[in-house]
Amino acid sequence: MLDLFGFSLETKMFIRLYIRPFLLLLGALLFSIIDGDYQENVSKPSSPIAVDQVIDMISLWGSLLLLVLSCLTFLYSSFTYWKWYKGDETEVCHVCGGMITDKDGKYGLYSKCLACGTNRSSRW
Repeated sequence: MLDLFGFSLETKMFIRLYIRPFLLLLGALLFSIIDGDYQENVSKPSSPIAVDQVIDMISLWGSLLLLVLSCLTFLYSSFTYWKWYKGDETEVCHVCGGMITDKDGKYGLYSKCLACGTNRSSRW
């Protein structure tokens, strides 16, 4: 089943499932780029050594933390997809059979499908 832009429901589910790890990885790369630009543009004699070291440590640990979080969220997303693919997932979408995520909204708990985007109240 193809949608308006030619994406299948499974492709949309993959995009929604793996967008967080991708954005965290992009953040880690931005930390590294910012640190590299700072090191190139700062003049060594005029800036104190302590400021350079602090910025280096923040960019290093920030980049490393975002990289680890990206890997962990990628593994978690892959594990949930694997469970859904095997059929171990107890709840699936009532419209298309895709993966669902539980969310807490304005009117209480509900489930949202990662493939077709439909919502269903958890009160049923």
